[in-house]
Amino acid sequence: MHTEEMVLSFILERENTWAVLIGEGGGEILRSACPRTEKEISPESLQKGLQEAFKGLAEPLGEPLRRVRALVIHDRIKGFMPFDRTFRLLGPYRGGPGENTEAAAAYLSDLFDTVLSPDAAIVHLYQAMRKGENSLDFLNHICTPQTWLGKKLTGEFAADTADAGDMFPLLPDGSGYDPEMQICFNALAEADGYPWRVQHLLPEIREAGQPIGTLTPEGAFFIDPGCHLKPGIPLLG
Repeated sequence: MHTEEMVLSFILERENTWAVLIGEGGGEILRSACPRTEKEISPESLQKGLQEAFKGLAEPLGEPLRRVRALVIHDRIKGFMPFDRTFRLLGPYRGGPGENTEAAAAYLSDLFDTVLSPDAAIVHLYQAMRKGENSLDFLNHICTPQTWLGKKLTGEFAADTADAGDMFPLLPDGSGYDPEMQICFNALAEADGYPWRVQHLLPEIREAGQPIGTLTPEGAFFIDPGCHLKPGIPLLG
């Protein structure tokens, strides 16, 4: 089976991570699942999901997967991951049911004059601010699991417009984060004595369908420690 013209899509869910090979016409060719056994979503569990789902494609293919036309990550988890300047995780992943962020979402929705999801990354950040979490003094990056995985695979801290919009409200044309809302949120951060400003925490924005970056040798090893997958594959938004 020739895979050079196929797209390898990783789908992140709470119960499973899927690796799906998609043919030229957009139809699904193969899929492999890695059930999530850990209760918590962590960098380690995200990497394990990608590795095991990827590995599961080898048997039906009859050989390890080496080349594809492009990579895609579809994140159905979303939520919030906080990192310091070296991308060391500063606290647990936050997202999904049981987080009790509705009040924080309502407050920011009124402040921004727009409707925010209780699962938006900026809502989780505001919730952490209200709790006075000490780790926020060292905050340097915030993102979803999808953007973190993209950083691990390509070295680029960037997100497509859909993923970026799940972190912070965008301009109507999707070309950037809303500057007026940045000013509003920065006033909250300054009042609480935090040294950072929100525009410096967020990933760059890439147009949907455009490359986020290119799979590096380190990124290929992150997915496939067996060293069969070749670097140089574009990761599409």
